[in-house]
Amino acid sequence: MRTLKYFFLVITVLFSFNVHAIELEAALKDVQKKPNSADAQYNLGVAYGKQSRYQEAVDAYSKAVTIKPAYADAWYNMGLAYFNLKNNAKEIESYKNAIKYKPDFADAHYNLGLAYYDKKDYHNAIPSFKAAISFKADNYYAYYNLGLSHSYLGKDREAVEFYKQAIKYKPDYAKAFYNMGYSYGSLGNYQEEVNAYIKAIQFDPNYTSAHYNLGLAYYTLKQYPQSIESFKKAIQLDPKFSDAYLNLGLVYDVTGKSKEAIEEYKKAAALKPTDAKVHYNMGIAYSSLKMYEESYKSYHEAIKHDPNYHKAFYNLGIVCYNLKKPQEEIDAYKKAISIKPDYVNAHYNLGLAYLDSGKKDLAKNEHASLVKLDKTSADKLMQEINRK
Repeated sequence: MRTLKYFFLVITVLFSFNVHAIELEAALKDVQKKPNSADAQYNLGVAYGKQSRYQEAVDAYSKAVTIKPAYADAWYNMGLAYFNLKNNAKEIESYKNAIKYKPDFADAHYNLGLAYYDKKDYHNAIPSFKAAISFKADNYYAYYNLGLSHSYLGKDREAVEFYKQAIKYKPDYAKAFYNMGYSYGSLGNYQEEVNAYIKAIQFDPNYTSAHYNLGLAYYTLKQYPQSIESFKKAIQLDPKFSDAYLNLGLVYDVTGKSKEAIEEYKKAAALKPTDAKVHYNMGIAYSSLKMYEESYKSYHEAIKHDPNYHKAFYNLGIVCYNLKKPQEEIDAYKKAISIKPDYVNAHYNLGLAYLDSGKKDLAKNEHASLVKLDKTSADKLMQEINRK
């Protein structure tokens, strides 16, 4: 959230427009009377800003600081106008000038941090947010953005502490709890992750992403009934949330409910028909039910949308074995290996497929490859070769 130097309430769109038009007219008249007044130019910039005429606002603020270079508020509002014009470099320059002339300008430090954050320059965003806090200790937004910046830099332990500070000053800060949960998950502290998402939902019951991530955390903890309920809630809040259907299907799959899994995967596929993961997981579910023709089609659909999906080729090979399609089985394993040359299971199964097809020499070639990758698998394959 960017803090502004001017505040106003909008009662109705029409009334607001009329008020702002009157303000702009008055500001223009004032500038005509006092063209060399920095305050008059500043007020004109504010009036233009209220009407979203940001380039004209910049022009007015520029005149104000030309007349009065140390006009920190004008530099600051110029930064806001540049933000709306999506000119990040000029935005940063403006905030820096505001701080140059007013070093304790907390809002300028904070917005400078946001400008750096917007360009993913987290290393420079951090000192700006810290400076903002040094002049305004209860700025929970700054603590929150410090948490985000540290998280993006892979410093999740530090991020958690900053989220805690944000929550200290704003105990119902749902987004801070949510992102703290994400950081806990990155640290492998899944129970604390769950607790944080629950708090986020407590303060924002309709927080779809929090319900979804809570489902993922419960899944990691193998608390599958809770995971199912969380994904269902996310879907209730957003019926077009394809990943929620996908992961709900995955939970059903791992709990032996393959039919239910397939239904969820179908819903996900209807929303994201080109998502290879959806079709891949559907193939697994169909295979669990020994519905190999449907599984065969699903894996082909996955490969169609991701031609480098080595796991889909590998599983397709297994399905082709069950469908007694030996050449397709061999081709599938070979394709998996071409994508991932160190794919141990694919080399092993390809060796078996060659043996089933009476190609013992080719099976020996796969054994030679396995010797370099995994001795245990190589020994197992040699045992099968010696049996033939």
